[in-house]
Amino acid sequence: MNLLLHQSASWDAVPQPVALIGLVDQVGYGDPYRYQPGAIAPAVQWLPDTCRDTDLIFTAYDMAVSAFPDLIGYCIMKPYTTYARLGYRSDQYGVEPETCIYIAELGIAEQARGHRIGSILLDFATSHCPPQTRSYLVRTMVNQYDTDEPNPAIAFYQKRGFVVVEDQETQQPLIEVSSQRPRLFLRRAVGV
Repeated sequence: MNLLLHQSASWDAVPQPVALIGLVDQVGYGDPYRYQPGAIAPAVQWLPDTCRDTDLIFTAYDMAVSAFPDLIGYCIMKPYTTYARLGYRSDQYGVEPETCIYIAELGIAEQARGHRIGSILLDFATSHCPPQTRSYLVRTMVNQYDTDEPNPAIAFYQKRGFVVVEDQETQQPLIEVSSQRPRLFLRRAVGV
């Protein structure tokens, strides 16, 4: 695989925005998430807005497939302070809002998994964050869809130095229960 990594300075600078929207949907509807059509909004309805106020849009392309690069991965990060859905719970997550980067989306095309592209892309993305960054925060599902099997994303992040955020009182994983599926948070300090 001949890998090309790219950082876009804005949503308007993403080389293949339609391909990115399609890949985000493909990942969401595939393993381990397997969202059913209609269960979540298609990426075309929310991804451009998610990317509007960040320059931390990273994409991975396989250059060996054809004359045109094949989009095979993405990582979208935002300063914690710009991601309103997190609210003001930084103390629960153990991060300083002004120095934390939230990993909003990270996905790899199913046919490209198992080739360390997720690791390479995450390393590339974290190495291009602002110099004042001191931590990263990510939220992911606890289990694979319709099973009690752990979400493989948890092990992926833990192998890369992330730790599960624990409730300060119970010392149990801090689980977010929403109308979707239970999710947990993982964080990593810079330099880990």
